[in-house]
Amino acid sequence: MKKQIDTGWSFVLIYFFIFIFIILSQIVNAVVDGVNESEMIFGSSETRSVDAAASIDVQGGNITEFNISKYQQTSEWQGLYGSLEVQMTLEDASGNVFYNWTSFNVNNGEVYFSRYGDVDFANILDPLASFVPYVQNVYGVANTTGADNLTSTFVDGVHTNFEINGTSITSPTPRVLTYNYTNSPIFETVLLREGGVNRDVYAAIIHENTVGFDGTTVDYQALLPIQTSTGFAQYYVYAELS
Repeated sequence: MKKQIDTGWSFVLIYFFIFIFIILSQIVNAVVDGVNESEMIFGSSETRSVDAAASIDVQGGNITEFNISKYQQTSEWQGLYGSLEVQMTLEDASGNVFYNWTSFNVNNGEVYFSRYGDVDFANILDPLASFVPYVQNVYGVANTTGADNLTSTFVDGVHTNFEINGTSITSPTPRVLTYNYTNSPIFETVLLREGGVNRDVYAAIIHENTVGFDGTTVDYQALLPIQTSTGFAQYYVYAELS
């Protein structure tokens, strides 16, 4: 069953966050595994409020310089943040539990987001910078001429090196860093390429028990592009945790 996030759009530009708590039933040698619907717990979605207008006094006979610096909410991106917990079990193919161990927190790994439910993680590559405008133009995500387009957001840079099913992903790679509570760029979302089909996959690198953008303790933050033509995108969730 598909779950669509209710945005409650009352104006054109909106940006909201969802809290996701993921419990995985199996982790074997830190392979990429899909996260099913029963393993997701959603919190509330939020967006920036519309500002009330302030007034100014004007007087006849005056000429006054009046500059404006205005915040504008993006409609091209979705922010996700949350905690992760592992429930280690021994199960058969039908999901019958033979034994259940105590749950534990995640130390390392990545949460992957893709608009495709059949990603071949054995064929994930470290993309060239030219892949970013390709994704923006061909797939139409964050495809705008504004400063918040995909190409301006995901740029080659240093990130924490990691592995996907044994394949090393090393810097520089197109990535974006979202902020912690002091507005320091801490949380990493890395853009990856699925070889052969040239499809985009986004990896949120885990930073265990780190204070996030709103002052709460989280394990990851991810910034995901929206389909510009519809204002919506459906993402499948995968994880490789240890």
